[in-house]
Amino acid sequence: MLPLIHRAAITPSQTIIVTRTRLCGRYRNGLVNLSCFAGRSALLYDTDTESIKVFKISQVTPGTIPMSLLLLADPSERSVASYCDGALCYLATEDGAALGASVFNTRCKDVLELFNIAVAPEVQARGIGTALLEHAVTDARERGYVRIELGTGTFGYQLAFYQRVGFRVDKVVKNYFLDNYDQPIYEMGIQHKDMLRLSLIL
Repeated sequence: MLPLIHRAAITPSQTIIVTRTRLCGRYRNGLVNLSCFAGRSALLYDTDTESIKVFKISQVTPGTIPMSLLLLADPSERSVASYCDGALCYLATEDGAALGASVFNTRCKDVLELFNIAVAPEVQARGIGTALLEHAVTDARERGYVRIELGTGTFGYQLAFYQRVGFRVDKVVKNYFLDNYDQPIYEMGIQHKDMLRLSLIL
């Protein structure tokens, strides 16, 4: 069941108030993202059209997620296949179309690792990635996990993305991208070489 919006007049500095659920309102590019964990859905309020767009976040099997979507975050099909077996996966959809996905797997009894999170290029910068990550964090707590870990590059948008949710740097793995990928990976014209290991205590 979707929550009821109490206040629809929105400016960049305002937060929408929603009943019966914890809510974060973020303003970006004319959209406010509302992650509604109780209903396992998320809302985008378009401040230009004053309309609400709904996308659903569901737990799915790994084979449900398009490989083309996962390859946006990890360019190696071999790597993707290695962590998808038995994975805990979430898919964000709107009217049945895949918008984004995240893939987790158990690192040890109480620890999950985020291996992949990707959003289709045409719907990026709308808060879908944040909604996917925050949804998974909430679900992990409910399942009894105590920690989520991940590995990422030492620079780029994704580092700030994870830190905004509360992840902190644990260590650096030198030469990870050089040793584990056949083709070099570039971002902002810079080659990724080392990996940062991040974690979030739940």
